[in-house]
Amino acid sequence: MKKSIALVAVFLAVFAVNANAGQLTVANTDITLAGGVSATYNYVSDDADPDEFNVDDAIVHLFKNPTADSPVGGHLAFGTFRVKPVTGGNVVPDIGYGEFSPWLAYFSWMPVENVTIDAGLLWHKFGEPPITILNPNITRPVAFSAQPVCFGGARVSINAGPAKLYAGMNNGSALGIEAGSGHGHKPGSERAFEVGASANVAETLNVALNYFDHDEGYNTINGSVGTEAGICSAKLEANYVTADTQNAGATDDSATTYALYASFKFSDCFKLPVRIELVDDNDSDIYSGYNGWNIAITPTYNPTKNSFIRAEIVYALDDNEVFADDNGVAGQEDNRTSVIAEFGFLF
Repeated sequence: MKKSIALVAVFLAVFAVNANAGQLTVANTDITLAGGVSATYNYVSDDADPDEFNVDDAIVHLFKNPTADSPVGGHLAFGTFRVKPVTGGNVVPDIGYGEFSPWLAYFSWMPVENVTIDAGLLWHKFGEPPITILNPNITRPVAFSAQPVCFGGARVSINAGPAKLYAGMNNGSALGIEAGSGHGHKPGSERAFEVGASANVAETLNVALNYFDHDEGYNTINGSVGTEAGICSAKLEANYVTADTQNAGATDDSATTYALYASFKFSDCFKLPVRIELVDDNDSDIYSGYNGWNIAITPTYNPTKNSFIRAEIVYALDDNEVFADDNGVAGQEDNRTSVIAEFGFLF
């Protein structure tokens, strides 16, 4: 009963306000204020306490993008958030949870037109953003656990018409997503570099390629092809990961994932995102022994252009029975089902 009352309270709070993005004038420049909040109800089939209520995102983002006429800008995002792996439950990041602190903060400079230099705490340019409200699905895929997320460093980006190029040096990821050995997210003074490109091809396809090399973590090669036709947009993504150092018991040093993203927009206020992922851990333990596939289906309703109600059904199957049973005992089941309801408000 208490959880039902809490859900109704969140629902009323989300739709009592109807704000739109706007400009905020401060002492020295004009900046844009953005952000959002979201709350979820979660049910996981293999948890001894299967259902819980969370506030997942509370984010404030201030930014100004540089232009040829105004070449200096920057981004500052601070707040608290949770990450929900597709394999169930909640994971609290090393930063961005438990305190209202910056987790994206960088200076941005455009020395010449179409060339931008960013320096500070940056996001990875490939894959899904860490916060739920910026993604079409509530959960993060298995591939997310071996990708860098955010890190201190510098990056140069070039906008060359239909093609965009970038390269950077950084400290490796500073955001520990998973609770295990820190797959791809090893904090400290390790060095890493990234290069990548994206391009529109024949006005119907978007292709992207990224390479991230971590001195003491995982090296990743990521590629994607996306298109849009009628009510459907779709993207096929492939991720190949190699481990610089193998985990104990691993017999290989590489793993692969493939993911199909599709979203069907039936109207301005209703859409249906779907994500299907195939994972081959290849006995590397990069994905904690997960070998299998999963699917997330996320019907989404937008009562206003800056609010949403969505539900997500997640089914994950694994060949190695890595999931817990109904009593929470690990390594007993080969499948897991999660059901999540989320209410969100963006400003």
